[in-house]
Formats: sequence, C-alpha cells, structure tokens
Amino acid sequence: MALDPGRHLFMISAQTSQLVAYNPADLSQLPQGIPVYCIPVDLAADPAGRRLYVRAIISCGSSHHAEGYFVYDLDTLANGAQVGGSGFYGSVTRPIVIKGADLGAGLHLPYSGYPELLTFDGQSHVVTKKMLPYLGDAVALAANNEVETPRCYGETC
Repeated sequence: MALDPGRHLFMISAQTSQLVAYNPADLSQLPQGIPVYCIPVDLAADPAGRRLYVRAIISCGSSHHAEGYFVYDLDTLANGAQVGGSGFYGSVTRPIVIKGADLGAGLHLPYSGYPELLTFDGQSHVVTKKMLPYLGDAVALAANNEVETPRCYGETC
C-alpha cells in the first residue's frame, strides 16, 4: 500500500493481483486500475517527486524468474517505464524513496553473485549500481553508505 496524500491510495488487489488506485476521500468509489506488466508485488510513493515506484514480477510466461522496478508519474498514472530496460534475474527488494534526492532505490539479489544496491531516477535510468558483499542473510548500510556487518545472527544477539 502507498499513499499520495489527498489524491490516491494505491493497493495491490489480493484477488486479481492488479494495481489499483482509490480516492482516499471516498473509498466507496470503485478504484482505478493501473496497467502493470505481469504481477505487481510492492509499492513506494514519492509525493514530493510525484513518482510511484512499483516492484513487479516480470517473468510471466517464462521459466526464468525475473523481477523489476517500474516508475510511474503520480499526476498522470501513465504506464510506467521499467528501470534498467529489461529487469533483473533473481529478486529485487521493495523499492524505497530517497527523500530530497528525487531517486528511488532497491536491492537486486541475483541467483548467483553479489547483491547490488541500485538507485534510479524518474525516467527509469539506473543512476548508481554498487556491488555489496554478501553477509549471509543480511545486508545493512550505514548512513555514510558503508556496508555494515550484522550484529545479530538468527535469534542470538
């Protein structure tokens, strides 16, 4: 779920796997459907930058699992452009908004190799890509962009 205050409440329908936008002032109205390639999985809204970032499974009809990010204009809800052009084999994490930078970010977890931290702009261009060391089941970034080793493993801290 993501909110564009006063304009749209975005949700992914559990029944149809469709991305929909409700009018938050009147939730009794039918929602507007927003086209997404394949299956939307997660969302993040950037009301200040007027963008909606959508994580989606993009490998429908394929035997290879691939996911990607799409960037939508919050004012027009126009069909979103895919970040990086063709998506990523493996998984990507929930998109996040980098406030004040007009960028989205996410983590690509490939089938093999190291995780990649991605930042992308409103035109769906990858701005930065940084390989991260694999630290078991966790990756953590400090405020200074340095990779931190997790302090807790499993249930032991």
